[in-house]
Amino acid sequence: MNIELCSWDDIYWIPESYKTEHALFNKRTKMETWFKAVDGKNILGIGCLLHLNKTTVRHSNDFVIPDYRGNGIIKSIVLERENWARNNGFIKADVRTVKKYYEPLGYKPIKEYKVGGFWYVKDLR
Repeated sequence: MNIELCSWDDIYWIPESYKTEHALFNKRTKMETWFKAVDGKNILGIGCLLHLNKTTVRHSNDFVIPDYRGNGIIKSIVLERENWARNNGFIKADVRTVKKYYEPLGYKPIKEYKVGGFWYVKDLR
């Protein structure tokens, strides 16, 4: 499996083809950088970094194709996004999610939402 940069045009079909649960594929005004996990020609999963400002990115739209879940794909995508962010001058990453898989990767909860889920932050330095 490889993690590659991609564009929305490469993965636009995913929310049209799958029930994407909590991944909200909205049109945004802030710059975003997309990543895909691939095995040969198959896309296994995707994720996005939303550029909040010059120092902070937000993990967004984590989604793994159902047949490939449970294989550590999101972990690989998260780690690759962190490396990309560091290499591009970002010093902080955050995520707002109902999923707990960010905690073992060093993300600290800074807020718990009454409707469920957490806001996590990690220093990338």
